[in-house]
Parts: sequence; C-alpha cells; structure tokens
Amino acid sequence: MRKVIFLSVLALFLHGFAGRMSGQNNRATITGTVLDSTGAVVPGARAIATNSETAIATAAESNGSGIYSLLNLPPGIYSVSIKKDGFKAVEFTRVTLIVAQVAELNATLDVGRVNDTVTVTSDAPVLETETSTVGTNMNGSVVTDLPLNIYGGRTVESFAVALTPGYSPSSSPYLAVINGNQGFTKEFTVDGTSGTSQIQGDSMEVGPSMEAVEELQAETSGVSAKNASTNGGVMMFNLKSGTNKFHGTAFGYGHNEFLDANGFDNDHLGTLCRNGDFADAPQPCGQYNKAESRFWDYGFSAGGPIIKDKTFVFGAFERFTQSDFRLGNFGSTVPTADFLQGNFGGLLDTATVLGTDVHGNPIYKGAIFNPSDPGAVFAGNVIPAGMISPTSQKIVDLYQKFYAPEQSGLVENNRSPASNSPAQTPNQIVVKADHSFTQNDKVSGSWVYNHRPRTLLDSGGVWQAGTTDGGPFTGARYQIVKSDEYRASESHTFSSNVLNVFNATYNWYSNGSVPTTTGDWPQQLGFGSTGAGNFPAINFGGGVNGREETAIGNAWQGDYSGATFVYGDQLSWTKGRHTMTFGGDFRAMQINSHSGSGAMSFNFSNNDTGDPTSAFGNQVGFGFASFLLGDVQFASQTTPFNLYGRRKALSLYAQDDFKVTHNLTLNLGLRWDSTFRFHEKYGTGQASI
Repeated sequence: MRKVIFLSVLALFLHGFAGRMSGQNNRATITGTVLDSTGAVVPGARAIATNSETAIATAAESNGSGIYSLLNLPPGIYSVSIKKDGFKAVEFTRVTLIVAQVAELNATLDVGRVNDTVTVTSDAPVLETETSTVGTNMNGSVVTDLPLNIYGGRTVESFAVALTPGYSPSSSPYLAVINGNQGFTKEFTVDGTSGTSQIQGDSMEVGPSMEAVEELQAETSGVSAKNASTNGGVMMFNLKSGTNKFHGTAFGYGHNEFLDANGFDNDHLGTLCRNGDFADAPQPCGQYNKAESRFWDYGFSAGGPIIKDKTFVFGAFERFTQSDFRLGNFGSTVPTADFLQGNFGGLLDTATVLGTDVHGNPIYKGAIFNPSDPGAVFAGNVIPAGMISPTSQKIVDLYQKFYAPEQSGLVENNRSPASNSPAQTPNQIVVKADHSFTQNDKVSGSWVYNHRPRTLLDSGGVWQAGTTDGGPFTGARYQIVKSDEYRASESHTFSSNVLNVFNATYNWYSNGSVPTTTGDWPQQLGFGSTGAGNFPAINFGGGVNGREETAIGNAWQGDYSGATFVYGDQLSWTKGRHTMTFGGDFRAMQINSHSGSGAMSFNFSNNDTGDPTSAFGNQVGFGFASFLLGDVQFASQTTPFNLYGRRKALSLYAQDDFKVTHNLTLNLGLRWDSTFRFHEKYGTGQASI
C-alpha cells in the first residue's frame, strides 16, 4: 500500500512532464546546522546567500533541528549571512560553489545585538561531507587559459576526459568508457538537463562552445538517485551567465603551412622529379611542394544586465576553419600504366608453374584466365584491347588523367591526406538568459547551436593529388552536421523549506552526407540517368600475392536526424533532519533516416579471370582484370527507404539526505526507469539506428 501511495504522489508531481535527468542537477546547495555558543540548535535563524555577480539572493530558515538548506544555487561566488534576533549575525563574504555541489556551512551564533556581525573575510571552509559522489570539477578558465593544441578545434570534454580518473585512457567523448562500463552508457547535461539528441552521452557535435562553459563536473561513481539514469557516469556542463557588469572576451589562434617544413616523401619525390626520374616520381613536379595546411580558431563572448539585479544575458560565438591537405603515407593502390592497357605481365611469377591450360600452355602463379576461352590463360597475361569493356575504358581514361601512380611499384603507390578530416568549418553559438521575477520565482533558458560542415575520408579510396576533393574516384564525403538545443527552466520557492523546479528541453541533431565530387556519372558511363550524382562504387575484389587495386567511388547519400523532447519536475522539501527530493522526467525520442536513390555499386572478383575450382584457385586471377573485361560479379542500385523510429522513457526517483548527526549524513535514494518499445512510426518495417 505504501508503495502505491509513493508512486501516486510522484505521478502527481509529474503529470504532463517529461527526460531522464533531474531538473536542475547542475545547481549547487548550501546546507548546515546553526548552533549557539552552548552547542544548542538555533531554530528560525535566517540564512541568505547572495550571488556576488548578479546580486540575486536566496533565503531559507533553520528548522527545529537547527538545519537550513539553500537550494537551487547557480555555481559561482556567494556571500552568506546567518542571523537571528538576539544573536550576532555571522557573515561569510566569499563562498565558492561548483556544479552539483552540496556544501556544508555550519555557523555558531553568539549572544549579542542583531546589528553586531562576525565576518569571515577569507574563503569559507566549505566541507565536502554531504554526498558520496566521486568526480572531477573543472572551471572553464582552467581550460581556456591554457596554451592548448587546438588542431581539430576546441572540445572541453576531450580535455576533461584526459584528466578525469575513471575514464579509459583511449576513451573519447564519443565512446566515453568510465570505470570499465560499456561505451555509450554515460549521460551529459547542459545546465542540468540532458544534452543527448541521438547517440547516448555523445557531446562531440552538439555540446556548447568552450568559451561558453563556466564549469564542468564529471561524476564517475556514487551518483545520486536523480542522476542515476545510467551507471556510466555523468558529464555536466554549466553555461556562463550574464552579470551586473558588462564583460566579454575575444580570442584567436592560427597556423599556416609557411611555418612548416615539407614532408619527407614530398622532398624525396620532388628531388627525383626535378632530376628527371619520372618513373619513380611522375610529373608535374609541383605536386610535391608543400600542401596547404592551415587552421584558424576565433570567437568572442559578451554578457551583462538587461535589467540590473533581475535580467541577464550572455552569448558566445566560436568558429574553427581547417584546410589541411598534406598527403600522408602511401597506403592505397592505383593500377600501373601496363595494367590500364590490359598488360598484367607484372603479376606473373614464372618461377612457379601451377599446371597447364587447355591448350597446353603453362599456368604460372599470377596468371589471368580468358573467360571467353574456358580453361585458357591469356598469352603473356595480356588482355587484347578489343576485349576491354567500353565502360571500363572510360574509367581507364579517368585513371590515366587523374590517378597516375606517384611512385613505381604495383601496390601502395597512392596517398590520401594525412588528416581524416582535411577541411572543416564548425560554427558554434550559445545564448543564455536569466530572469528573476521575485526572490521566489526565477526562470532561465539557453540555446546551443552547432553547424559543422566538413570533408571526411573515413571510407578509404584513392585520392587525386593536388586537389581538395579527391577527384571522381575518391571515397571521401562532404558531411553536414547541424544541431539545435533549447532548454528552459522555472524554479519556484513555495516556502523556506519547499522548492519546485520545472524544466523543458528540446535537442535536435541532423547528419547528412554527399560525395565530395558529383556529376551525372551513371549517364556518362553509359548506364543512363539514375538520379544520383555519385561515381559508382567499384570494388575490384581479390588479387594474388597481396596485390589488389583499391576500391573507387562511393555511394554516400541521404541523411538522418535525431530529436529528444525532455520534460521534468523536481520538488525539494526540508523537514527536520531530512532534505527530501521527489521528481522524475519523461523523454520522447525520435530517429528519422532518409536514404537516397540511384547510387550504383559494382563488385568484381578474381574468380572470373581465375580458376576457382582448382587447387591453385587462390593463386590465379585478378579482380581488376575482371573489371577490364566487364565481368561483374554482382551489382546494386539504391532505392528510397525512409524510417521513422520512436521511443519513450519515463523515470521517477526519490532522494533523502538524512543528517543523522552534525557530522554524519546518509544519502538514501530510490529510482525507477522504464524504457518503452522502439517502433517505426508508420509501421513500415523494423526501425533501426
């Protein structure tokens, strides 16, 4: 019966609300016990915490046990006064609070006039005894003031991951393995509410600008019931706010390749080319000069009052631009001039005779068989020009024009940019506003925006030297990532011991990709117009002796988006020695994927120019030879396929911080989470992420 009543009460608080993290988990609390000089408790003492930058005050009274609690305090610097008629007031002029901190600040009042004040002018000795949480706190200035290497852009969580005990050494904000747990199990919050819009706990593409982060708290274990939506830990971002004084920053970092030395391979090949060794270093020799390698990171922030002591605003903008097309090591393979003409004599190992063909000719290791004459090898491993497919010849012409080998050798004769993302221009905007209607009624809200266009080389392929798009054969893609996060919260103090916080959050994320180079390639190659601009993805299958041509083209199309609606409410009630918190949240999650259409893929196999049923089947045949002949193993073409995944989740929790004695506090918590079924909105099939 008690369980039913308990859940009913929680449901009453949560009616119409929704998320997984509690309303204002980023806020801090000051609590303590007020005693007189004899050690007796002092009820009815008034405690007031005043923010030093905004002059906004929060008040509470000590109860019959002498305990007071100042709840929902934004992290920052405060002055705290504790007073009661008949006693000298105690004033702490500087109390520093960090994200999610529950600070114990006890006071002893001496008999005297109320106008008499005992002042503590140095930092108050805040005791860390109220929670069992383990984590790492980091002020934003700790990061922004350090001379960091910002190649790739500034990410505050990446810095925190490197310093926080419990994170795996190789972990990133994307994976975030904490204390040996599974990846993608942590949560991250911005101003107390969830920032997750798609991948659980991933802040890399949706998080706020480093310039807008006032403080970061990484909780790795011992989290409270209200934070325990995951056992993977919580990364909390607290945004900067405006104050009664106008303030701002501006910054800029830069790098240009004129400060760098040329790479070893470029220097070596450039010398060979200029000395006339065009076999090992094909012309033009200028392609071996230093490639463009530059980046800039700049931005500004500003904040101040709209109405002094009541309304404040803060904003930050940051932009990172990178252009780094230095070539890396030789890791991909393009066909040699002989291969492009159908001459595969370079594959033959004439010292190894595997048998004889149907005409009595020797079959050497690396031999190419003629599909038009079953069981027979091509004489000299040369495919006659008349047998080369017209479509394949068009692709050969592009190889000859754009993808000549950079050095002699049958394998690893082509280089791609050293950076996985050689070009990108992320933009980040953060705006936050705070308003105090009265001392008991306050609202705040923020907008976090990310726009991240970039070139990505995560699909391999070959690269056209001297270009910024890789040419038609590249597997590179142009990716555009966008995200918007909106959050608003309202806190209302009903009495000196009852506080309610309501929050609403909307997180949205979009990720779409297209090839870096497009054109009506299917039409140009003779397949007709398919509606896609992709150069067909072509896989050349197996080879012999470890020799295989690198796949070309790509099928990048479409986009997907994730959205999360989060609504939550939390009620805090101080009663006697108990500070009780009741709350919960509801989350509605969406994932929408939209595939493209018309992109073509072809796969060739060494089996079509080999002898797969023989004992030496893995030593003959060549996928690129099968390509020249036009013998396709299998092919495909994409068709539109859209999915709209939906899922909802509900969480309820109760927390009791029970002060057993002045120096012993028990943290008691209970949490219930329910994640409902994942389904496709229109019932068109099994939704997938």
